Amino acid sequence: MGRYSLKDGKVTANKLAVSGKLPVQYVIPKTVAYSTAALLSNEDINANGTTAYAKKDILIQPAYAMPLLVTANAAGTAANTDALTIVGVDGKGDVISESVIVSSTAKTSTQSNNAFATITSITPNAVSACTSLGLGYNNAELGLPYPIAVNTDIINYAYDGGYSTTAASGLTIDADYDTVTILGTAAAKVVQVTYKTVLQEWGN
Repeated sequence: MGRYSLKDGKVTANKLAVSGKLPVQYVIPKTVAYSTAALLSNEDINANGTTAYAKKDILIQPAYAMPLLVTANAAGTAANTDALTIVGVDGKGDVISESVIVSSTAKTSTQSNNAFATITSITPNAVSACTSLGLGYNNAELGLPYPIAVNTDIINYAYDGGYSTTAASGLTIDADYDTVTILGTAAAKVVQVTYKTVLQEWGN
């Protein structure tokens, strides 16, 4: 239900409520490779102190929404007390913020729960012991543009022009963060996911 008006034979509505689920299709025309350093490479966050990194300080933005990988090439402070607060936008266009640990074990990556389509800022919580940090992304997990509730809402899935030989509903989803884990991770591939979503939950 919504408010509407009729003028010159045209119906104008300022809000349209949709009940139930509708099918949507999400297509990645060209996937990127898994990376631990595409966004920041060999960054000395110890020397940077607690100064926030702005959008201009990031090498590139994610090609599409994916969880981020914070990789401590050199160990962070003991007991995993270092963290980066990452602010950005997800695949649905919502502003998100998450604190991701900088591991106290060298050559260890920590993955964000959120899938970031854009990064606005990155702020260290303290002066870290880490003198070499990489920031990349896990290309096996995609942030979806509309909510997904259960994996049985996936209608079909295609990777590199071929449809899955197993049930599309067997893909792993995270309903809290609206992500899906795909079955291929090579670069320069086309990925298509068709699934049912509740648009009203997204548009309110």
